[in-house]
Amino acid sequence: LLGALLFLAYGRKLERRLAYRFEKGDQRVNAFYRACIDKLADSGIKRERGQGRLTFAQSVERNFPSLVPLTKAHLAHAFGKEGTRPDLGSLDKHFATLHKEIVRNVPLWRRLLGALNPIGWYFNR
Repeated sequence: LLGALLFLAYGRKLERRLAYRFEKGDQRVNAFYRACIDKLADSGIKRERGQGRLTFAQSVERNFPSLVPLTKAHLAHAFGKEGTRPDLGSLDKHFATLHKEIVRNVPLWRRLLGALNPIGWYFNR
């Protein structure tokens, strides 16, 4: 039973991390954002309770400036007007840059510890 639960938890974690590769169209915006937040949470960087998405992105902008455009695109998609089309190519570049920023600013041991946590994604806000 424990093995099955671990398998499901790691499967869900992997699905959230890789969904941006399989989503079609505008749904990729949310998948990019979700993957970014999960990566940062695994690195020990999380939103505080009651902290808005954009406020969080701006608070970590010094070390992770690529999170701001990803967050703005996510918010524009979630709350924006009809017909607003995100630039998915630009988001892909910001996502790749965010990964490099995490590698540069977060120690390897912390990233490995986060990768081993099967339910870290569950606590993201």
